[in-house]
Amino acid sequence: MALASALREKGLTLHGADFATIIVKFHAVTAVAIGLVYYWPKSSLSDAILSLVEKTGCRSVPHFVLAWIVVLWVHLALGYIFAVASTRKGGYNNKNPRGMEIEEGPVLRTKCAAMNMMESMAIYCSVLTIVGAAGSDLGEEANRSIAKWSCLVMIARTLYVGAYIADLDMIRTAMFGLGIFSCFAIS
Repeated sequence: MALASALREKGLTLHGADFATIIVKFHAVTAVAIGLVYYWPKSSLSDAILSLVEKTGCRSVPHFVLAWIVVLWVHLALGYIFAVASTRKGGYNNKNPRGMEIEEGPVLRTKCAAMNMMESMAIYCSVLTIVGAAGSDLGEEANRSIAKWSCLVMIARTLYVGAYIADLDMIRTAMFGLGIFSCFAIS
């Protein structure tokens, strides 16, 4: 939480900001995310990460990324359940899990990150459906860019989770934008 406090002291937060400040900061974060997505396929970092993913032996990088997101979501959901079971009086209420009152803090942020991960999976799955429908009509260069943007989705979603749980709101917002704009670029 020291990093969150340090960033807030420097003004790198949306927490407690008025509407005008949020608009200015949000637009700046959005512009950076769009710029990163635009330049990503041309970067040597994207080549290196794609190479690492390809070394796993996966047949499809976009589907590997989907599997990564699912595994991350499962671990988040289980982490939330275990945290609630071990810290909340009465444990985890599986009869009404959405109705449980959770105080502020890392447990609540883990729950929210898990819920957002599930929501973002729907967007990424929609993108995979669009790409799948295009099939062999896409060229080699387009397929390589799709694979690189998929890797960026994986990176963004992974960092998003960490930023959410650590309460790093500006980084979380940037990573959310990076993931969403990468999906837009793929489609």
